[in-house]
Amino acid sequence: MQVREKTFEIANSRVRSARFVARKEWIVIGADDGFIRVYNYNTMENIIEFKAHSDFIRPLIVHPSQSYLLSASDDKHIKLWDWETGWECTKTFEGHEHYAMQLAFNPRDANVFASASLDRTIKVSLAFIVESNNACTGVN
Repeated sequence: MQVREKTFEIANSRVRSARFVARKEWIVIGADDGFIRVYNYNTMENIIEFKAHSDFIRPLIVHPSQSYLLSASDDKHIKLWDWETGWECTKTFEGHEHYAMQLAFNPRDANVFASASLDRTIKVSLAFIVESNNACTGVN
């Protein structure tokens, strides 16, 4: 059996998270420089990269059916990104007192996600209720 492997350096900082978006043939990468980078996983073409957070990016998760990505960072923010609108940040979630280390969409209701933090809490949030006073803040 032949194993095919592609290796490429994407940044001068550590990479902490990578997620496939099979329906787009993308791999989405989060790094310590606060950037999210998107590549075509067949050609390794850079689709986009943008400053998403002011600190290390930890988990990334892809919505199972919609055009959304959630990212969490050591800046203690969780952000909802919409790639159909040019990677617009549609909402910022706050409330953890320490880094969020894991994110997960609810398999029974993908409008809901959970975040697990080093502050010893889990928060369950509605992902798609966008309020004008809770739009994205900070870097993007």
